[in-house]
Amino acid sequence: MAAKNTVLIVDDEPEIGALLSLFLEDDFDVTTFTDPRVACEEITKKPYDLVISDIRMPYLSGLDVTKHVKTVRPGVFVVLITGHAQTAADKEEALGMGASGVLFKPFGDPAKIIEYIQKLLAGPAYTPASAPVAAPSPSPVAAPVVAKAAKAGKPKVLAMDDDSGIIEILQILLEDDFDLRAFSDPVEAIACIANEKFDVILTDLNMPQMSGKEAIVKIRSLNGTIPIMVMTGHGRDEPEAKEALAAGGNEVLEKPFASVEVLVAQIGKLLK
Repeated sequence: MAAKNTVLIVDDEPEIGALLSLFLEDDFDVTTFTDPRVACEEITKKPYDLVISDIRMPYLSGLDVTKHVKTVRPGVFVVLITGHAQTAADKEEALGMGASGVLFKPFGDPAKIIEYIQKLLAGPAYTPASAPVAAPSPSPVAAPVVAKAAKAGKPKVLAMDDDSGIIEILQILLEDDFDLRAFSDPVEAIACIANEKFDVILTDLNMPQMSGKEAIVKIRSLNGTIPIMVMTGHGRDEPEAKEALAAGGNEVLEKPFASVEVLVAQIGKLLK
C-alpha cells in the first residue's frame, strides 16, 4: 500500500483542526497543531507534503507560517484558511510568499477539498499558484443539513452554540443519524423550541447572548422532560457545568468531540 501524503494543519481553534482532520484522515496522514510556534518547530524537524494554516492566529499569523515553511522547506505546499472576507491584496501577499491558495471557513463539500488537495499534490503539471480556491459555503446556521425527505423518521436534535465552527462540526457528524437544527443565537433557538418538538437539545455552556444555564431554565419552562446535553470545553467538573446540570441539564458533552461514534452514542443514550 502506497504511503499517504502528509498534511500538517495549524489552527488556534482546536475544533477547526479536528474538523479538517476528520475530512482528510482517510486520504492523508494528518497532524494538527493549535500553536503556530510549535507547528513551525515541527516543520523544521520533519518534512510534510502540505501545510494548511489559519491566517489569523495569536503569536504568528498564517503569513508568518508561510514565510517559515518556504524558508526551511521550499518544496512544501502551503494553503491558508480564513473565516474573514479576503481582499485582493491579502491574496496577492499570500501567493507572493509562496502560498498555493486559500480555503474559506465555514468549509464547503469535503470531497471538493480533498480533490483540491490531491490535484495540488499531483505534481508540476498542476500549477499551485493558479489553483482554484474552495468557494465559501453558505452559513451553516442557515443551510439545511439534509433534504427533507432524508430527514423523515430521524430523531430531531436542536443544537445551539455561538461558535460557527462547532455548528459546522455538529452538522457534519450528526447528519447521517439525526434531523438537526443548528443555531448560533440561543434566543432564536429558544423561539424554535417553543414552536417545534425536538427529541434532544444540545446547548453550549458559554454564549454571549445567553448562558447555557439560562437557556436550560427557559427550555425547562417550555418542556420539563426533553433531554438536554450541555456542551463545554472546560470539563464536566467546572462550576458552570454543575450549575447547568442542577438547572435541568441531563448530561455533559466535552469539546472537542472525541469521535463521531462517541457523540452519536451519547445522544443515543439520552434518547433512551
